Amino acid sequence: MKRRNRWVLSMVLVCALIMSACSGGGGGTQTQKADEPQSADTAAAPAEVTAAEGNDVYEVTEPVTIEFWHTLEEMYRDDFNQLVDEFEKQNPNITVNVSYQGRVGEILEKILAANIAGDGLPDVFPIHSSEIQVLAENGVVENLDPYIAGNGTDVSKISMSDVYARDGSQYGLTWTITGMCWFYNQTIADQEGIQLPKTWDEMDGFLRKAAIINADGTTERYGMWIGGWDSYYFTWMLWNNGVLVIDENGNTTINSEKAQQTVAQIKQWIDEGLMMWGYGSNGSTNMRQAFWDGQVFAIVHTSSQYMNHYDNMKQKGYELGAYFPPAGSDQDTTEVFGMCLSIPTKSDANKKAAAYKLIEYLTSEDVNLKMAEFTGFLANGTDVMASENGQKYLEENPAMKNIYERIGDMTVAIQLPCYPEVTDVLEDGLALIFLENHDVKEQLDEMAYQITDLYANQ
Repeated sequence: MKRRNRWVLSMVLVCALIMSACSGGGGGTQTQKADEPQSADTAAAPAEVTAAEGNDVYEVTEPVTIEFWHTLEEMYRDDFNQLVDEFEKQNPNITVNVSYQGRVGEILEKILAANIAGDGLPDVFPIHSSEIQVLAENGVVENLDPYIAGNGTDVSKISMSDVYARDGSQYGLTWTITGMCWFYNQTIADQEGIQLPKTWDEMDGFLRKAAIINADGTTERYGMWIGGWDSYYFTWMLWNNGVLVIDENGNTTINSEKAQQTVAQIKQWIDEGLMMWGYGSNGSTNMRQAFWDGQVFAIVHTSSQYMNHYDNMKQKGYELGAYFPPAGSDQDTTEVFGMCLSIPTKSDANKKAAAYKLIEYLTSEDVNLKMAEFTGFLANGTDVMASENGQKYLEENPAMKNIYERIGDMTVAIQLPCYPEVTDVLEDGLALIFLENHDVKEQLDEMAYQITDLYANQ
């Protein structure tokens, strides 16, 4: 899916450039039409507005209806709609049509297609941190700087804001943050005295204690289930053990001796039935159900699934635990990523002020914490957990305290145009090693070649 998304993004942007060139006609001064694709340099940004005059310029004084596309799973929508209802009460001139449009990749495809057509764009939409730079560079998303100044938004209090900035300008505000963490069965841990590993060296003993292997060699309960279908579920194992996936210069150590040792160790655990490496269709569904049914002790999943796991484990009579992954020989981190909310450059100009009002509301400290309460997304405020409401949240959700205490140790993956394809190489290559018994060194060498080639041709 990610390769397809990147291909779609590339082809749409190429088509945009061709359309722009063809519309030029003969020589002489060119006037850019409203429906022509715009680059970051040529896209018409709103007039610069100071904070002093901004309230007048960006006040919504006439009734307006805006379209908001989102990705939230069904279990979260009733609670989210209540947040939107409250926004409408606070902003009586603004009506919000909330529409689920699938996963972020599906929304991206729709945005790009509508951007070319010049019709059918929403007024607010979410985008992953891995894609915002390309969209900003090609003028697909609005420069938010004038809106930020006009509304007096304090971006410094919003975590990960720099991820959604380009050349000193803000193109999105952080809406959701999700860190990769362990979820484990606290009830079984207490009953069987299972200690969670603090370091990679303790992983082997942990898995042998947490897993149950039957006399015939089959697995009754896995110690851990890793989601091999998305790289962010396992990058911590590589990073923490000194494996460089790729840097800004295209270097990789995915076939280094450290990488070979780490991958060989994981393969041994999988072959012995101590660990499950999920892959393919229904991978996430199978992992979740096995965890809820007590067939696996721990899983690596996004913090955004906290309440989902909490509720389902409770129905089965289990208490849920959350844990920061163990440190390796080189690092002590895990991957974090998120989504921002952005405004399409070519959406209705008369609605952009209202669209930003919604963005500012949904990314504000108190509202964003409310969303964290019914999901598990990490609250986006830089100091929100020190607030009274933040402390109350941690008292009610003690399992998440360990995760919030370690937010500063989480790492955002490098932002390169080729990175989505690089993660495909990781996912597909490791699946061949773990599930189809490809030789570790030979496969890692092939992966290193593919990664460097992707960088050279991005």
